[in-house]
Amino acid sequence: MGFSTSKSVLILVPLILLVISHSSLNVGSNSVDEARSLLKWKASLNQASPLLSSWILYPTSSSSYLEKNASPCSWHGISCNRAGRVHNINLTSSGSKGTLQEFPFSSLPKLAYVDLSANELYGIIPPQIGHLTKLIYLDLQINLLSEKIPPEIGLLTNLRTLHLNENKLNGSIPREMCQLRLLEELALHMNSLDDSIPSCLGNLTNLAWLSLYNNSLSGPIPLEIGKLSNLVELYLDTNSLTGSIPSSLGYLENLTVLYMFNNQLSGPIPEEIGNLKSLVYLSLKTNNLSGTIPASLGHLRNTELLHLYQNQLSGSIPKELGNLPSLFDLELSNTLTLALLI
Repeated sequence: MGFSTSKSVLILVPLILLVISHSSLNVGSNSVDEARSLLKWKASLNQASPLLSSWILYPTSSSSYLEKNASPCSWHGISCNRAGRVHNINLTSSGSKGTLQEFPFSSLPKLAYVDLSANELYGIIPPQIGHLTKLIYLDLQINLLSEKIPPEIGLLTNLRTLHLNENKLNGSIPREMCQLRLLEELALHMNSLDDSIPSCLGNLTNLAWLSLYNNSLSGPIPLEIGKLSNLVELYLDTNSLTGSIPSSLGYLENLTVLYMFNNQLSGPIPEEIGNLKSLVYLSLKTNNLSGTIPASLGHLRNTELLHLYQNQLSGSIPKELGNLPSLFDLELSNTLTLALLI
């Protein structure tokens, strides 16, 4: 029995060493492949940041040395998981100029965090971005990216944060974006997006921040926006939105900011806006709103800013507005017929 056990141990030890050795080789090989794919993108840039000078593989005659020691994990802006695979890329404000055409979307399967904001990236967002299925955070804001948002963005179903604002993107908001059910922040402002706001955005019930301002969006505000019960900030201003303000917005009880100014909205201000007890900033200025100011706005006891000017409101200023202890910026001027009650 003792001899049999010893013999088993003698056989088992080389097997364990073989498995460990094979695993190490795989990790090393994967790391080198990821490094090479990142270097290919760096080489494609018109101007690579001096910060990327650490992105280099030193030549060596020993391939085994290369596999064990060549890792992108120590490069500027790169972080890896415990297995040595690229997990985070943070190159914000790095001074890089070029396109995303050679970015290794399909070669970084563990990538969860990408921040390429505040650079000079131009051209399209490639459809290959849909390969980054582990992605939780994507920030491409403040670049020069153009053309349409690819529908493949809807494949990134683990995303919590998506910032594409301050680019030159055009076309419509892809309906596929409504598949991002875990999304908490969606920023598309300061682009040239047109068409209507997709009603299916109401499916993104984890959203806390929705920013669509300074685009060319048209059509009505979808009723379904009222389903976004976790929404804290909503920016729809400076578009070409028409129709009435949906009363369903009154369900957004966590809302602190509601900006819908500089549109072509018409009809009355819904009484239900008075349900937004957390509201701090409310601006409906520069629209075509009509009717009277609802007395229910007197319930907005946390509101500090209330702008209703440059509309077609009529009637008297409701005395209930005197119940707003936090209010310090109230602007009601430039309406057609608005009488002040003292």
